[in-house]
Amino acid sequence: MALPPNPNPNPNPNPDPPPPHHPSLRLLLPTSPSSSSSSSSPLPCGAADADLAAGRWSTAPLRRPLYDATCPFHRNAWNCLRNGRDRMDSIAAWAWFPDRCGGAAVPRADPRGFLAAARGRRIGFVGTR
Repeated sequence: MALPPNPNPNPNPNPDPPPPHHPSLRLLLPTSPSSSSSSSSPLPCGAADADLAAGRWSTAPLRRPLYDATCPFHRNAWNCLRNGRDRMDSIAAWAWFPDRCGGAAVPRADPRGFLAAARGRRIGFVGTR
């Protein structure tokens, strides 16, 4: 089987970063009833087919961490709250605002909803570390 032609013939070993849209990346989010319609209106934030990759980081002053300094699941060296990192309130206030969400941040994950949607399925978490 022949390989398809290289779309980027640039021999530079450090090519430009990929575009912000990655169609192969899927998030397990609940689908709203309106997302199945064929209208051209923007999908609600969190809809399964909404493009969550295009957007911007911004501060959301009312946003707080989901855990406090007593969280037992962080390694001590990585627990910024427990170790008293400066400006932790401002660091924790950052949120991702997708363009498709009408100015709203991505909603927080619903753990019970995630477990219900994942029940009986195999989940793979892919990352660089």
